[in-house]
Amino acid sequence: MILEAWIVMDQAALNVLWAQAHTDNPPENLVLITNGIRGFWNDITLDEVVNVIGTEQELSDFETLVGADLKSIDAWYQGEGFDYNINPSWLTDPARILSLMPDLQVGDPPIPVPPTFSDPNWTHVFLGQPPDLKIFAGQYSTQFTTEFL
Repeated sequence: MILEAWIVMDQAALNVLWAQAHTDNPPENLVLITNGIRGFWNDITLDEVVNVIGTEQELSDFETLVGADLKSIDAWYQGEGFDYNINPSWLTDPARILSLMPDLQVGDPPIPVPPTFSDPNWTHVFLGQPPDLKIFAGQYSTQFTTEFL
């Protein structure tokens, strides 16, 4: 099964792995980030978010490779809810997801509006597209498999 994940990790370590993953012949253990998206989410000091799509095994292998440079993983399979995942260490934390999303600029002049669960004005970047080609995901599922109140 393919899952989507937001990996938060040390930016310096990610820079090194990113360069290795984006060569003509990337190492097998870096396949997960070859199509990753970065540079879109909120600045979180020395860490950065990389959005990836891959198998549970690829994510597990990457988690082992990164080690202490890994801060968090939020991962889910689409269809059953954002947090549907058979690996309990990757359960989606809704508060963290919201904190990582950049504010939308609404109106003229633009006013920053943070994303919320009651108004899911999240943006989403499609795999293989640069971060400036994003869609507003108003119709994207906001359901979770459990309540987070």
